[in-house]
Amino acid sequence: MIDADRMMNDYLRRTRQRHHDELDTAYQYEMKLMRNVIRRLAVIMEDEQIPDETITHVIRGVLYGAPSEVDAEMRMQQHEAMTKLAQTAPLDPSVWTMKS
Repeated sequence: MIDADRMMNDYLRRTRQRHHDELDTAYQYEMKLMRNVIRRLAVIMEDEQIPDETITHVIRGVLYGAPSEVDAEMRMQQHEAMTKLAQTAPLDPSVWTMKS
């Protein structure tokens, strides 16, 4: 039987990704979804009596297309920059009235 959670944790360790709670909500969601997909994929392939070696190969292929920590950090930086901009830059009144 394939341990999908162990494979996911190995992936996170190998790619030196931090625990997902430290990153943005989108990343947390993507990683939770990925973990669920990996678990289901392992069960489905085991039910179809696919050899463990093949299951491991397929799961690793899926994992290395997983959500990126770099993308999450970029979203967080963009959010912070937009928040600062919104707090310091007054909006042109035409934005609210749809007039130019």
